[in-house]
Amino acid sequence: MMTKILQDKEEHWEHTPGETLLGTGAEFEGTLRVKGDVRIEGKFKGTIHVDGNLSVGKQGEVSAEVYAKNAVISGHIKGNLYIQEKVEFMSGARFEGEVECKGLVVHDGVIFDGNCRMSKRKGKSAKESPVLPMEKEARAPSEKT
Repeated sequence: MMTKILQDKEEHWEHTPGETLLGTGAEFEGTLRVKGDVRIEGKFKGTIHVDGNLSVGKQGEVSAEVYAKNAVISGHIKGNLYIQEKVEFMSGARFEGEVECKGLVVHDGVIFDGNCRMSKRKGKSAKESPVLPMEKEARAPSEKT
């Protein structure tokens, strides 16, 4: 059962345990909070808080800040991933952003354009934003003038 919540002119969805599917051809923009697992085959833009696992199918396109226990990415994801355990990028996946996790698997054929920080600290539940966003590091030019 899904419940739609309007808050500050932004749509929020809350879901009871089970798997939530955003199917091929579907588009959603806003904040998604799920108790359970989420599979995205369509387009999503916004913020995702998943107590369980996130999977992005081959046709899935995600532009979001994501908080989840585990993630398996086969499609395109742009944004920051704050994953409590493991992220797996399947062949053909495309990633642009930053990821913080405990374990990372990147298969052949993945386009990974970003940074990864592996952390052993325990996070809170995905609903409570398990890991604080990464601080941007100042980068000095590599060549001296």
